[in-house]
Amino acid sequence: METLGGINYKILVCYAIAWIITAICLRKGVKLVGKLAYFTATVPYAIIAILFVRSITLDGAKTGMDYFILKPDFSRIFDPTVLRNAASHICYSLSIGFGGMISMASYNPSHHNPYATAATLTIADGLMSLFGGLSVFSVLGFMSKQLNVPIDEVIQSGTGLAFVAYPEAMSRLPLPWLWSFLFFVMIWILGVSTQFGFVETSFALMVMLFAEIILVCHVYGIKNYIYDLRSMLGNPKTKFAEWFGPTGYYPAFIWTVISPIVCVIIFVLALMTQITHNMTYGKGSRIYVYPDWSIAFGWSWRELFRLQPKWPSYSRHQINGTGGTANSGRVGIADPHQSVPKEFSSKQQTEV
Repeated sequence: METLGGINYKILVCYAIAWIITAICLRKGVKLVGKLAYFTATVPYAIIAILFVRSITLDGAKTGMDYFILKPDFSRIFDPTVLRNAASHICYSLSIGFGGMISMASYNPSHHNPYATAATLTIADGLMSLFGGLSVFSVLGFMSKQLNVPIDEVIQSGTGLAFVAYPEAMSRLPLPWLWSFLFFVMIWILGVSTQFGFVETSFALMVMLFAEIILVCHVYGIKNYIYDLRSMLGNPKTKFAEWFGPTGYYPAFIWTVISPIVCVIIFVLALMTQITHNMTYGKGSRIYVYPDWSIAFGWSWRELFRLQPKWPSYSRHQINGTGGTANSGRVGIADPHQSVPKEFSSKQQTEV
């Protein structure tokens, strides 16, 4: 950070190509992105399956699998850092609260059951995390045995794992160019497909998750939200569905009470980690500690974009369009509509 140096033109060209591809695809609209999803969503699974079969047959793969899941260290289960990392992984992996997920869901039919989709995606994501983790840690176990060092010294956090440790391990395999090519093609496809959703809408963090919960459940109102859901899914038919169904009391309690508390706890843990720990890159003798001014600059830059005055601009636009006063315009925007959309009232409600 003290000596930034010049521009890395190779990285600049690759970065520009990635953004140009993203812009071209998004310019064609959701139809093209939907067609591309058949490729971007299936090819990575095929590649990771090939890497999985190869990795578990390596000498030392058992060491990596033991470290990953077969012999867990339960003494760290209540470590705040572990809990924070696990919660953050779930939010990022499932894109909980991200604008891209909301944007894609808006193309579903009005009576589509989102709970079945959410359950399917959650189970599939969990299984894929285990599947991909076994593939990665099997290779790291192989590298640990090759170097005759503990696996802790092989593993690197963050981007170091994907772009340093794992490629170095694959370079020690027969046909290293093949495995490296497959791995980086998979990383590129996953990155581009994720970029589509982020660029289309917004990138929400834990603070935004908390804001979404408060706005929907406490400002808009949980009763209004449940009413909207029942307009889509129908009224509960049994006592069990009334309590534990998609529009029951249990989900409403989770949304209004438990979820805000969990978001606050995770945010506080993340903030404490940022304050009490130095931000570093690398590991061991190659570790780099970021200076305080760079951390302050990063926080300031992020908060600058978060505090954009979008709401006042949108409010003024609505007021000018309706010809109302400032107060009446704000109230009109904030209040829910009392009438049911024709699409809801004209279609037969589905059974919950």
